[in-house]
Amino acid sequence: MSSDGRAVFITGAARGIGLATAEAFLADGYYVAIADIDVAEAESSANQLDPSGERVIGVAADVTSTESIDSAIATTTDRFGGLQALVNNAGTINPQPSSAVPDDDWQQLVAVHLEGTYRCCRAAYSALAASGAGAIVSISSIAAKLGIPKRASYSAAKAGIEGLTHACSTRSR
Repeated sequence: MSSDGRAVFITGAARGIGLATAEAFLADGYYVAIADIDVAEAESSANQLDPSGERVIGVAADVTSTESIDSAIATTTDRFGGLQALVNNAGTINPQPSSAVPDDDWQQLVAVHLEGTYRCCRAAYSALAASGAGAIVSISSIAAKLGIPKRASYSAAKAGIEGLTHACSTRSR
């Protein structure tokens, strides 16, 4: 199915699941923004997928920063003329016994996973709504449903992401 010039913004896309997602969207005809905190790797991955730079761009995006996400979404919509899809993929993991997770570690993981997803949904909302067919996909984990030993903050953040994405995806946003 060709997407006839639609654009997608994918966080944490310089490698791994995010990069594979970028490849799939590109193969389906989308314009792709590879958004990552490591802008050099994002640009390198974009160049590997599209040496011409016409359909894929690498953009700096720190999901823990509202300013960074607002700027990255603006760069994407300016470049591609809109936004039809958002993929929240950025994440980190720091396995620790649940009874010993320091506050700073908890807050950092929640800031990346849950708060980062919120920042991206909020920043992309207008462009997605303007497209008339905007879609939000947030990468979660079975940890959201089952909880995983030594992953309390990760499990909690992923459960939050699922609820947040459902709420953002309803027509009553």
